[in-house]
Order: sequence, then structure tokens, then C-alpha cells
Amino acid sequence: MGSIKENRWDCTECGTNQARNDMWFEGDICGECNQQELNTKKKDLIEEKLIDMFDRIGIQTPSNLEDITQYCFEYLVIDENYNVLSDLDLQVAFAFKLWIEEHI
Repeated sequence: MGSIKENRWDCTECGTNQARNDMWFEGDICGECNQQELNTKKKDLIEEKLIDMFDRIGIQTPSNLEDITQYCFEYLVIDENYNVLSDLDLQVAFAFKLWIEEHI
């Protein structure tokens, strides 16, 4: 039977000590750090889609892009309105429409 120390590992991102059953990948990152990494990637993708949408409709990227991105991210990801089977461009456009309605 292994010791308690053998059944623990440290997350390479945050350094917190984890139990074996709390691991994302053994010796890699914990579930919380993994979720933060996924959310960062999703937010970056939403920002890319917003910039592409602004380019397509011929307007400059607004100075408050970060606020708009955060709103769209919270609507789609945090509030769980994101549908992986639907077109992300349309979902981001709809979230932006909601931002406009709320702020104008």
C-alpha cells in the first residue's frame, strides 16, 4: 500500500498539491487550471470572431473591444448559451446584438 505522499502531485500551473483523483492529466495541470486555459482559448476565439465581424461590416475595431468580448464570453460561456452544434459566428453576432441593445 502506497504512502499518502505517493498519492499526491503538484499542478504545474498553480503549484497546488492535488490528490490523484483530482488530476486532469497525471503530473500535468489540475482541473481548475485546465478550465481556466479552456476559457482563455474560448475568449480569444470570441474576440477573433468579433474582429472578423467588424471587418466584414466595414467598421473599425471599437476601443472597448475587451468589454464587448467579456460580455459575449459571459453570455456564451459562463451563462452556458454556447451551442457547439451551431455556427459560432452567428452566436457571437447574436451576443453582440444583445450587448448593443443593453448599451445603446
